[in-house]
Amino acid sequence: MNLSRRDDASCNGSQSLRHKNPLSKDWWAEDLAELSIDLYWRTMIAIKSGGRVPANFIGDALRIYASRWLPNISKSNSDSIGKHRLLLESITSLLPAERGAASCSFLLKLLKAANILKASSSSKRELATRFGLQLEETTVATKHIKIQFRFNWET
Repeated sequence: MNLSRRDDASCNGSQSLRHKNPLSKDWWAEDLAELSIDLYWRTMIAIKSGGRVPANFIGDALRIYASRWLPNISKSNSDSIGKHRLLLESITSLLPAERGAASCSFLLKLLKAANILKASSSSKRELATRFGLQLEETTVATKHIKIQFRFNWET
């Protein structure tokens, strides 16, 4: 048995289509994205409580899961709003508390989906607050870079 190569065969013997790049740092997040929301939520709670996985990896895993299970939601798509609302609120509850764990664009997409899906006011407030804090930090960092650049340019 060769243990040096990665075994991507599924139960029926076919090659896995999920692992386009076996050296990807997100391979575990892609595997978890196949789980139902209940099992995914319990698994992510266990991963977060272990404290060994950095917050930005958890944020990336949530982004991958959301892109897998939350389709491009439009106001006219009303066939499974309840299911998508539950999914969105579960993802929101799993977001790490640390700043920078989720990108501004991901938080903004979640906030837009929360408005379309008529998510709970607490979920909308949580997403808006996180987005605002992230945007505030980005703006401060951008200003700091501009000041540093201007200082270096003038000297």
